[in-house]
Amino acid sequence: MTVKHEWTRRVLERWRELLIHYGVDDEGVEASSHAIITAYTAASRHYHNMRHVDDILQNLATFRKEANNINVLTFAAIYHDLIYNTRRKDNEEQSAVYAEQEMTGFSIPQDIIESTAAVIRATIHGNSTSDDPDISLFLDCDLIILGANKDLYKRYAEWIREEYRWVPGILYRRNRKRLLKQFLAREQIYNLPDIREKYEQQARDNMTQEIAVLSKRFF
Repeated sequence: MTVKHEWTRRVLERWRELLIHYGVDDEGVEASSHAIITAYTAASRHYHNMRHVDDILQNLATFRKEANNINVLTFAAIYHDLIYNTRRKDNEEQSAVYAEQEMTGFSIPQDIIESTAAVIRATIHGNSTSDDPDISLFLDCDLIILGANKDLYKRYAEWIREEYRWVPGILYRRNRKRLLKQFLAREQIYNLPDIREKYEQQARDNMTQEIAVLSKRFF
């Protein structure tokens, strides 16, 4: 299996360690790893790709002390965008179903499967908080990009636009601004105090700036 980028190597190494921990044989690891690479390196993946998965895994590692079950969160990180089609609205559900089916085939304990699927289903953008601390942590780690430095956030916004290149400019601007305003309307974007302290204000500044750009730019 050819690995082009360092972030892909890191994701696959962590994946192999996780599956071996649960007794999955080499054939299963290889088949699953191939499916992951195929999904996340599709030409349409400008942001929701292996680099994004690697970013989440690194964020989880940074805030690992906040996690109750890091294995569940690792499964969720790798499966959560496995199914991703910008023309559909059920990607989270389809990714959760895929995870449930494959993990069942691997004989992963049922409680791990159920918890993983719950985390994935919680990543729908309308969700921001949860009574489950692991879900709250995962949601934060998935959205840390919003609080990135201005240059990286600009690239992120460009990658998202590329994934929705099929959407006419005026419609994209309207929908994107609506989504960003929904985030800004939240009392808080991040759940964990440490993450909120580090990224909240920058995320709000970034999204406010993107809205301003969307209001005057034509794509």
